[in-house]
Amino acid sequence: MGTAATAQPDTLPWRFRHPAVVPVSLALMGLLLLLVVGYRADRRSTDQVMTAAQERVRSNRDAAVRALVRQTDDYLRAVEALAEAPPVGDYLTTRGTAAPRRVVDDLASLARSQDSPAVFLTDASGSTRASYPEQPELVGRNFAFRDWYQGASSSGRPYVSEGFRSAAVGRPYVVAVAAPVSRGGRRVGYVAFLWELESVRLISEGAKADDGISIVVTDQRGQALVGSLAVDPRGQGTPGEISPETAAALEGRSSSATTDEALVETGPVAPIGWTVTASLPKDEAARPAAAFRRTLERALAVAVLLVLVATALMYSTARRRAREAAAAADERRLLLDSEERFRRVFDEGLTGKFIVSSSGEILRANATMGTLLGRPPERLVNTSILDWFVDADDRATVSGILAGRTDRARTEMRMHSGDDTAPLWGLVAMAWIEEQAGSRVVLVQVEDVTGRREAEQQLTMMALHDELTGLPNRRLLLERCEHAVELARSGRTDDTWVSVLFIDLDGFKTVNDRAGHDAGDQVLIGVARDLREVLRPTDTLARIGGDEFVVLLETDDGQEDLFRLAQRLVDAVRRTVPDDELGIVVSASVGIARLDVLAEPDVRPDQLIDRADAAMYRAKQRGKDRHDIFDEHLHDITEARRSLEQAVREGLHDDRIALVFQPVVDVDTGVVCGAEALLRLLDASGSPLPTLPAVVAAESAGLAEVLSDRVLDLALATAHGWPETMSVAVNVSARELASRGLRGRVVAALAEHGVASSRLVIEVTETSILNAGRSVLEELELLRQAGVRIAIDDFGTAYATLKSLTTLPVDILKVDASFTAGLPDQRAHSAVVHGVASMAAELGIPCIVEGVETERQLDAIRGLGLQAQGWWWGLPRGPETVPAIADRPADDTHEGAKR
Repeated sequence: MGTAATAQPDTLPWRFRHPAVVPVSLALMGLLLLLVVGYRADRRSTDQVMTAAQERVRSNRDAAVRALVRQTDDYLRAVEALAEAPPVGDYLTTRGTAAPRRVVDDLASLARSQDSPAVFLTDASGSTRASYPEQPELVGRNFAFRDWYQGASSSGRPYVSEGFRSAAVGRPYVVAVAAPVSRGGRRVGYVAFLWELESVRLISEGAKADDGISIVVTDQRGQALVGSLAVDPRGQGTPGEISPETAAALEGRSSSATTDEALVETGPVAPIGWTVTASLPKDEAARPAAAFRRTLERALAVAVLLVLVATALMYSTARRRAREAAAAADERRLLLDSEERFRRVFDEGLTGKFIVSSSGEILRANATMGTLLGRPPERLVNTSILDWFVDADDRATVSGILAGRTDRARTEMRMHSGDDTAPLWGLVAMAWIEEQAGSRVVLVQVEDVTGRREAEQQLTMMALHDELTGLPNRRLLLERCEHAVELARSGRTDDTWVSVLFIDLDGFKTVNDRAGHDAGDQVLIGVARDLREVLRPTDTLARIGGDEFVVLLETDDGQEDLFRLAQRLVDAVRRTVPDDELGIVVSASVGIARLDVLAEPDVRPDQLIDRADAAMYRAKQRGKDRHDIFDEHLHDITEARRSLEQAVREGLHDDRIALVFQPVVDVDTGVVCGAEALLRLLDASGSPLPTLPAVVAAESAGLAEVLSDRVLDLALATAHGWPETMSVAVNVSARELASRGLRGRVVAALAEHGVASSRLVIEVTETSILNAGRSVLEELELLRQAGVRIAIDDFGTAYATLKSLTTLPVDILKVDASFTAGLPDQRAHSAVVHGVASMAAELGIPCIVEGVETERQLDAIRGLGLQAQGWWWGLPRGPETVPAIADRPADDTHEGAKR
């Protein structure tokens, strides 16, 4: 059996038996261990320091982004609020006028509240209309090339621009915050204010939490928003080369980078397209690591000197214990910090807060909650949270949380607030949380939303009621009428009748024209008050138009009772409004309509109101200051009118509108001076609708303005191709004369078609102009000042006097065809025509004789310097033939018409 060879100590080489071997070996091993540990600790420390520094840079960048987002959100809301202000929209829809004081004040308020060097308004094309401070040199200048205009125009929303040098006073380096202004779905302009770059820098720099970190903000093109910019002659920024990180941020991506000089964090300011770059020099970032390295070197020096394994072990143990102690200290510090943060958030929060036990007892309340509930916080403690909620359903919700049936809830609830105050509405959020001691409690947070609820109620009130009288408006009236009809149909009541009385004031237009609109408003308020006193509490009185009121009766005692009520309404309205003359009598015409919902189940509430409206118009026709009731005859008339209104509406929608023209000829020379445009509206089959009834139907359907504008547009488009010496005449109804905005629409149409204003003649009937109020006459005079001529049509059929002709805004007289028909045989007619011609000549007013149909009638007016129109020159014809007539002699013109 063999034996293994074993080395004996004395057989080992000397170098291994030396007494210093083990200590030296251990020392070398310890030194090597220390070197390795030291190297790894240094690397780890450096990595941690640089990572923490990178996080600080990123945190400061994010803080700057948030600060800019908050500031731009405030600016965007402020400029959007001004853009939505009615005075601003109203001003931008006008042309060529100075900004009203209200608009200037709004601009000044925005400039002061946002610390802006300038605020200004432009029209839709970018031309400046107004500014604050006032800078007349900027008015009319077009800034459509600016980025703020292009951004707000293309997006249709508030916009923050690139940097540029402003043309405003001081020529500051700025960005602009702009918002579009719209009215009626149409863009009418823009409002913008300037934000100085120094303010941008201060906001971004003020948001950082660490020294040594630099913040740079760039705009949408990557140019740095510093105190000054490189700009072109127009003030537009000329950005230089941008870094890859900034380019990535402009594309919406955040990035981190470490260069030879610095740690860099770049990110987008997403809502506005800017970027923020935060940087920290590498030397500054590595300073804590250098300090740690010096400490480590000293420790290694001590370890090398000791050269003892025990020292190395003790050092290792000490380091381990230090790390454990630091970790424990960090844990305790984090816990204390967390508790302190919770305490501060709880006690100093702007929302009310409770800590509630599982039994519902309030354990803690902050000062805000005490303010909301009208009690000191200490008086809330130890009370039951259920006692503070008004509604049983809300108390049940809270009980469900406390019972653990649900973990959290968030809803609006009513809560008691003080002894003598109304309950408040609170947005209540409840959730279970765990306290430090390990117990579970409920955190209740309450935000006071009473103001918002009241504002919502006020908005609802405004949406359903007339602002002047406080009465229900048309929308609320229709809702209540639908409810009354549904109630009658449901069988829940014995009465199947629903009745409506339509009240229209007689003489109210005269009040506005002679006494002013303020007096008219007082009349409406007084009438509304007096009508309420006549009605029952269950009846609905609504104002649905300027001087139109409607009474809805969900029940009545029959037709005779309605007649008596209608007479009381007439008596309640009748009054005399004082003015500078004899006083203005205001009365009422009342129309009655009853609906048996079982007999006529298909009649809608709006049709019932239309029936009462038709009865009211018949009361007016029968003398006013009276009432009438809807019957079968009116039913037939109403249905016919409704059919005609529908045909007119379809004709306008499908553009089945055409014009024919009747030439106006100089009697003595035979030269065609112009033509009168006559409307032809076709139905779906191509047959012409009766013109006058169609115009009346358009007015009753609210389409008069659309129809008038279309006729004016077609007439001016045709006249544009005629010789400059020819005029075109367009008829305007009495209702159109009374509508606001006629002058503006006429002037706009002339500019659109490039037709001189002197070539347009507006024809109004003698009756319309004699009955016109002061505001209508002023509007006509403004049209004349713009160059448009005004003609009195059908002259001689009313009661115009010589005095009225000298005061009315009149440029042309048109003798009615009824007088021309008697020429030359009836001496009275000849006298009238010759008298009017002489009078017009003396006044210097051109005179046109209408209705010339025979050669004898034409001969009777020769030599008087008159113009004429009529079938003698042919039937009204298409627009393309009128200039041709103007190029032919008078005899040829007549012969061509006969053929």
